Amino acid sequence: MTSPGSGGLPQASARDQVLARRRYSLLGLGGGAAVTLLVAIVSGSLPILLLSLVLDVALAGYVAILLSIKQEKQPPPGGTGPA
Repeated sequence: MTSPGSGGLPQASARDQVLARRRYSLLGLGGGAAVTLLVAIVSGSLPILLLSLVLDVALAGYVAILLSIKQEKQPPPGGTGPA
């Protein structure tokens, strides 16, 4: 389905937009952590290494949040729902 003035392109659903934002955030944190670690190793810079560690912690926290969201959306095991 297209909306007027969209140039004939289908609009993404709200869920698709949320998933895209999560994907971009995850790629940004992961890429930032990898690049800063590489730069820290090559340059031997302690401040950049500390920045890399901060990004690693942020990435781990973000993944934990995503996993908790996923777990909340799954039905409880062993049941088909409320009786």
